[in-house]
Amino acid sequence: MSSRTKPRAPSRTRRVLAEGAPKLVRDLVVLVGGQFASKLIGLAAFAVLARRLDPQGYGTVEYIVGIAAFFAMAIDCGLGMIGVRRIAASPAEMPVLAAQIPLARLAIALLAIPVMVVGVTTLGPPGALTGLVWLYAASLLFAAWNQDWLLQASELMTQVAIAQTIRMLVFAMMVLLLVHGPADMMDVGWAEIAAAAVATLYYLRLQHVKVTPVRISFSLFRMVALVREGASLGLAQFVWVAAQFLPLFLVGSIVGGAAVGWFAAALRLVTSISTLSNVYHFNLYPAVARAATVSGAALAELMRASFRVTAWFGVGFAMALTLTATSILTTIYGARFAAAAPALAILIWVIPIMFLSGHARFSLVVASAQRGVLYGQIAGLAAVALAGGPLVVLLGDVGAAIAAVTGNIAVWGISHAFASRLRTPPPSFSLVVKPLMLALVLGVGVQYSGLGPSMSAISAIVLYGVLAPLVDRALIPDFIKLAHAKAATAAAGGNARSDPVTPIDRN
Repeated sequence: MSSRTKPRAPSRTRRVLAEGAPKLVRDLVVLVGGQFASKLIGLAAFAVLARRLDPQGYGTVEYIVGIAAFFAMAIDCGLGMIGVRRIAASPAEMPVLAAQIPLARLAIALLAIPVMVVGVTTLGPPGALTGLVWLYAASLLFAAWNQDWLLQASELMTQVAIAQTIRMLVFAMMVLLLVHGPADMMDVGWAEIAAAAVATLYYLRLQHVKVTPVRISFSLFRMVALVREGASLGLAQFVWVAAQFLPLFLVGSIVGGAAVGWFAAALRLVTSISTLSNVYHFNLYPAVARAATVSGAALAELMRASFRVTAWFGVGFAMALTLTATSILTTIYGARFAAAAPALAILIWVIPIMFLSGHARFSLVVASAQRGVLYGQIAGLAAVALAGGPLVVLLGDVGAAIAAVTGNIAVWGISHAFASRLRTPPPSFSLVVKPLMLALVLGVGVQYSGLGPSMSAISAIVLYGVLAPLVDRALIPDFIKLAHAKAATAAAGGNARSDPVTPIDRN
């Protein structure tokens, strides 16, 4: 038997390497493309709202949108991930889960809707329209029938991306047709209802045609069991969303007025970009998992290459947006939102932190130590809650931005601390020092260059790109290594030893 199996590894290696272009790069482009289309349409729709509403009205809309996203995550309760996991283990369960998970979510939604309405009308910013709150709350009923998890389990990822794009297209079209000024604020809620309804019809039609017939199957015992099983995953998602939107809620509750709109504009831009972090690590995850089965050294080498590359690109990107914050905001949202530039210049640093902290978080997932991720998210929420109140009182929207960055640093620090107990710890923080120092020198230097704001920003960005591979000679080799990571780990997997390194140090 061994003599017949020996040729398999070289043959597999040749096939993988014959693919040519790096697979990780190809996959990342496809995934980012789908996310980019949806986020770009959504950003355009809210840019129209920002121009047609006044800053206070726009801030009120964003506040309600954030609350709705918060409750939508609670309604999901981790059931989507549970459904995918169960179907992977037992495909025969698919029809039952497809029928029962929406009903379980619907039961949670019926409890969540009145809580959302009472919470916003009691604690929300002054002037929040009760009717708009009710419309967004009602849209949560459609969230119960979001079957993207079912399409994911059926390997219909393209259709998932199409559904997200269709939803945002409908919302954007309704906004263009219905909202022409501050008096039309209620129509934003009707646009959300229409978008949610169309997306739900798309999901259910696709399920019926390509996956399994749409039907109702009620079992209280099974529904309760599903909710209990998904509770821990749902809690982690809930905490993460709470930490992302808590700064906005604090600005709305403590400051109110135009500051809510200014911070919301900056936050929408940052959250749209931050999805790229999830896409990047989701795409890298298979290579990381395979490297972990080969050896600790292979895993450490891959994570170090990824950490170095994302550190340089993330810090450079944040520096660029810090220097161009005013131009970006006025171009997208209009001149009235120039006041949001200081908040955006701070908030944008969440992006490199999320990219870098992902290495610790995904190391824990690979090692089946997800509890460390949850603890990190709880620490982040606690940091935002403790720092956010005083900072918002003192500095308004700028204080909220500082609190958001503080929370993400806490997530990174706690996740890194737990991941450091693994046999293959995450890369050292020291790899971030060179990018940060170069960005600091260039960012400060261009302020005294005598050039205008635009030329100063362009000069800093160009110099950063030119100097980065000279300051860190390992950057280009690690970039090439990372680009070929999927092919390399697939090839190594063919020759992996039968006793792979256990990622967690049990001692």
